Amino acid sequence: MQKFLYIFIFLSRFIFSQTETIEVSGKVSDPRDEKKAIFCCKVRLSFDTLFIETDCDTTGHYSFTISRSLMRNHKTSLYAYQDHRLRQKKYPAPADCPYLYFGPKRYMNSNTTYFTYKPNIGIYKADVEMQEGCFLQRGPCFNFKKNSVELVKCDEFDADTSLFCLKNTLLKNPTIIIEINANAYDEENNLKLSELRAKAIKNKLIVFGIDSVRIATKGHGDTKPFLSKDVIQKSKIKEEKELLKATNRRAYFSILSWDYDPVLKKIISR
Repeated sequence: MQKFLYIFIFLSRFIFSQTETIEVSGKVSDPRDEKKAIFCCKVRLSFDTLFIETDCDTTGHYSFTISRSLMRNHKTSLYAYQDHRLRQKKYPAPADCPYLYFGPKRYMNSNTTYFTYKPNIGIYKADVEMQEGCFLQRGPCFNFKKNSVELVKCDEFDADTSLFCLKNTLLKNPTIIIEINANAYDEENNLKLSELRAKAIKNKLIVFGIDSVRIATKGHGDTKPFLSKDVIQKSKIKEEKELLKATNRRAYFSILSWDYDPVLKKIISR
């Protein structure tokens, strides 16, 4: 009798373990070349505020084995991305601009896939296609004097160093188009001033030999501050509050396209 009891317990545990787990697997592919593996790719399976991750193999395949209770009781989503830290080791910052890091020319992230739990399904198949984009971990930093377009030191970086880095970036990557975004805060005519600040940086880059077509500009006034108004108001010391306000008088850049043709002077769809 005891022997049969042990067999029953063993079989119960075996059957239970089989029915209470779900496999989620698939392949991550590059939309430009499906045969190409995604470098430093990770896949994240999320359950509301919880998540688990796994690495893709050299062919882009991944696999998870999870309990049914997770999918049954939580909203489940899946997406893939490239690991910034691993990529930074392979693509270190250039020696002439140690705080600017692009990684490879294309940073990719995937569309999020959502799963609806179905009791009769034990294997979920989900192939993920990466999206094109870019990743800037640390870019050149530009700050301005109050009510002025004159550049000053930003964080620990000198304005000339920031311009040098951005100029070199554009020269070494002739196929990118950037947008200079500038802010103003607690100044005279915030919107107009921010627009002039963005154009001031553009003009400096044009002097360095960068084609003006590759540089778009946008002034945001005080609508997109680096530090929120609540953060600034919490400061009790006047000097500290002014320093925090000065942090919002800055400009930054983003990449609009990687497909600019320097010969034809226009964006080429690929």
